[in-house]
Amino acid sequence: MKNREGDSSNFSSKPTNGGLAHLARVLAWQARGDRFESGILHKFFYNKNTQTNLFGYFFLYFIITMFYTYIIYSKSLNKYYIGSCQDIQKRLQDHLNGRSKFTKIAKDWELKHHETFETQSDAMKRELQIKKMKSRKYIENLIETKG
Repeated sequence: MKNREGDSSNFSSKPTNGGLAHLARVLAWQARGDRFESGILHKFFYNKNTQTNLFGYFFLYFIITMFYTYIIYSKSLNKYYIGSCQDIQKRLQDHLNGRSKFTKIAKDWELKHHETFETQSDAMKRELQIKKMKSRKYIENLIETKG
């Protein structure tokens, strides 16, 4: 199998100095939707000495790691804010504690709606899609219909 650089070198069955770089490239290819052989990941994580497969643990981490598009509302400003993040509770606290330029003028933000995505890219695309609508009616309808 040829990798992106064109050489057909095999990945080692145990991580080496370059192993993490290979892994990062493979995961980046997956995030962009490029085709890759899942056997690469298996070879990377399978330890022949202990007969264990660390891939399952690593894969589980990525399954649990989700990304969100969210809508918060401030009653005092009568405004909505749309954003995306990885940790929705931490991000809400950031808004409440004035760590965001737009939302620091109010302290009463509450989460009205959120959607879950597997990749940060998908969450950001959805955020931009909602923002491009430029419609309060659309946002309120979204909140009502998806609860």
